[in-house]
Amino acid sequence: MSRLLVGLLLGVLAVIAVAITILAVLATRPSPASPEAPPVPTSLQPTPDPDPTPSPTATASPASAPPQRLLSVSEDEGVLLRARIDADVVEYSSDGGASWETAPVSAVPGAAVRALDALDPTASRAVYLDADGEALVARSFVGGAQWQDDPDQSGLWLVGSSLVVGAQAPPCDAVGFAVSGARGAVLCADQRVAVSEDAGASWAEPVAVPGAAAVGLTPEGVVVASAAEPECAGVRTRTLIAGTLGDPGACLELPTLDPAQIAVAGGTGSLSLWAGDRFARSTDGGASWG
Repeated sequence: MSRLLVGLLLGVLAVIAVAITILAVLATRPSPASPEAPPVPTSLQPTPDPDPTPSPTATASPASAPPQRLLSVSEDEGVLLRARIDADVVEYSSDGGASWETAPVSAVPGAAVRALDALDPTASRAVYLDADGEALVARSFVGGAQWQDDPDQSGLWLVGSSLVVGAQAPPCDAVGFAVSGARGAVLCADQRVAVSEDAGASWAEPVAVPGAAAVGLTPEGVVVASAAEPECAGVRTRTLIAGTLGDPGACLELPTLDPAQIAVAGGTGSLSLWAGDRFARSTDGGASWG
């Protein structure tokens, strides 16, 4: 009996010892570390596009520079007049442009030519600005060799800095023009051309002309000189008659041409073109140049 009690007591003590050992181990074991939270980003960055598509960029509309030259041919081609914008002299020719002479447009100080109109050999007109910017008229009755001021400004198409005016303003931003009598043609800044047959009282719908750089008048209508076209390293012309634009003519090659240095006009049966250092004429509507 005593041996049985002793055995039970020893068993209980062994169980207690094992439990104490387990508790001691658990008490000294380090707690597992908590997962570390990721840092909070301080700024947001866009996710790169693996195949970025460039944003479309606006394409500038073609633009015409203000022409710096004037050219006028009388209908019977007896008089050719030309001038540079703001010059105080007019150049005239009586041999089809083979030779040129100059004449002062006025004795007024600071005279600056802005428009020419070679109506016929005995009647030509130039519009110029004086030093104060007032538009004045000079006339020549001897083919441009001499000029005299004329107080009659009726039908004046010019005001200030090359703006054509009439009863109605041009239907575009005008940068250049040609005028003879009641007919006028306006070169728009966006390479369109507008025409009036009644001294500006009304205007036809502007017509787009590729590369338009200068406008001139012919007995039949309007001639437009175009520059910097992909098909022509120089200048070529198109007619604009009753709102219909003709096909381009032959290319007058001038690779270093400044489009602002172009003037064009026509008489009966011919076209005249003043471009860069070249003065050329065509007797076949611009199909060839000589």
